[in-house]
Amino acid sequence: MKTLILCFSFIRKNIVPVIIVMILILVSLFVLVTLIGEYRYMSYTRDVLLRSEYKDGAYFMVPLDPSYVGYEKYDAFRDEIRKFDACGDIITIKKFSSQITVNGVEMPLNVIICGEKLRKMFQLDVKEGSWFKDGISSVSAVVGGVTVRDISVGDVISVSGIEAEVVGKIGDVVFYPSFNSSGNTGTSADELFDKNDTMVFLSEEGIPEREYEEKRGFRIDANSYVVIKKDADENSRKELLTFLENNGWVAQYGDIIAESDRRLEMHLRSLLPLPVFLIVVSTVCAICICGVIVKRSLPDFSKYYMIGCTRKRCIMLISAPLAVLFGLPCAANIASVFFFPHYLRARSVGAINYIIDARSAIPVLVYFAALTAILYAIPAALYGKNSPLDFYRRNV
Repeated sequence: MKTLILCFSFIRKNIVPVIIVMILILVSLFVLVTLIGEYRYMSYTRDVLLRSEYKDGAYFMVPLDPSYVGYEKYDAFRDEIRKFDACGDIITIKKFSSQITVNGVEMPLNVIICGEKLRKMFQLDVKEGSWFKDGISSVSAVVGGVTVRDISVGDVISVSGIEAEVVGKIGDVVFYPSFNSSGNTGTSADELFDKNDTMVFLSEEGIPEREYEEKRGFRIDANSYVVIKKDADENSRKELLTFLENNGWVAQYGDIIAESDRRLEMHLRSLLPLPVFLIVVSTVCAICICGVIVKRSLPDFSKYYMIGCTRKRCIMLISAPLAVLFGLPCAANIASVFFFPHYLRARSVGAINYIIDARSAIPVLVYFAALTAILYAIPAALYGKNSPLDFYRRNV
């Protein structure tokens, strides 16, 4: 207890600037973790598209028409697209709403029907098992979200009467393919995804078509991805793309990747400098405060030297309390990553998506280790040069 009182007696005279720096560190690290999480999300969606087996194609966005009741008109329009020689196939996203019983409690969830081409177009990362398997003959499922955390790979689940074996698990928050974005501006990979707390992906094989179409809330995203045949000649490709451009907006695969790269670069250049600047400012302030405290404590430590206190102990009396105080905002950010998933992982500010997990704590830990080393080095550099007698003569 005496040591603690002695440690914080040096901090007490400078408590106001210390608190200000603590708040600055807290805010700067929070902004850094958030923006890195956003960057990781944008990188992840781009990487998923890079793994696609259908790189020769175009994302086709139709003008939404309120008069289109149901999906008959959209289906008829897709039939027109299939008549072109260059059209290999059209990938759509079919989904419906359902419920799943976990520990005796019914929980709502969203379901996506994944045909073979959709699975090869979007090969999502899984934490357990695999993203489906080759040669599927029966209904398989990949689950994700907090609600289905207790479900294991190999379990058989029932989704709206459809029995499926779980072959893979995603994390607590699921980023899933969604063809809802539209517009004539550049389309990036992150716009082809959405986020949900609970998702189930069901393989289309083994499910009668009429069965899932009759489920509650069944819908097909109006937009689609048009796969172009590998052996299509230039004229047939141009004819197909011209037809699509005349009837909506088109973003070819290469353009989507290029736009994703451009936005990632812009993110690094325009957004990340802010938290880096705040961290530099807060670190410089912490160094200045440490220097001021060390300078003010020189007469006291001169006396401690003469009564037998070691240099190492004197250094720790200064650096330890500062490391603890400046470590509190670091600990708060790490705690927010691990213990508040519904705020940082599952929630969004506006339309921004994040990937926040254990890896998000790494830059915070690196910063804390570097700051602690600096706080130890400053008093060590001042106290370690002279003998106790010389130190006493200089400062008393």
